[in-house]
Amino acid sequence: MRTSGCRHRSLLAWATLSVLAALPSCTRSPDDAHEQLADRRAEWTHALADLDDQQSALQREIERAARSQPKDDPAVAASAAQLRAVLAGTRQSLVQIKTQISESEPRISGELRKGGERANAAIAAEDRRFRNYIQLISAQLASSRERAAAEAKREEPHNNATAIGAQPKGRG
Repeated sequence: MRTSGCRHRSLLAWATLSVLAALPSCTRSPDDAHEQLADRRAEWTHALADLDDQQSALQREIERAARSQPKDDPAVAASAAQLRAVLAGTRQSLVQIKTQISESEPRISGELRKGGERANAAIAAEDRRFRNYIQLISAQLASSRERAAAEAKREEPHNNATAIGAQPKGRG
């Protein structure tokens, strides 16, 4: 499947985020807290960029597959429209999460100024929140990818060459 490289990079990024989140960290000063939050924001932003790449690649594959399908089949058109709507919703969610990441520092600025355990707790809460968002979007993309592959396989008799996730057939 063409998106497997993106999926593996995303899984690696997710594993990295999980490990980093599990590491104990203690901010002693407001500067430490701001630095720690900046590091987490960079991690979240990187994970979202990977998801954005996956979403874009899947969108392109769905569009390419839709162009090769019969235009007069209402079931094919309806399925493609549903997948496009899900991916448009995913794109909007990614934009909203990026906005929320940029607002994370102002949202918890009071706790960051105090440093110590209050800053740690606020950063940990933000980290859980954004990791949950990333996990949900990742699951949504995986589901869309599986559905698109199933649809492409179902429609394979129409055009084997452009099926999403289709592997070239070997000789002999």
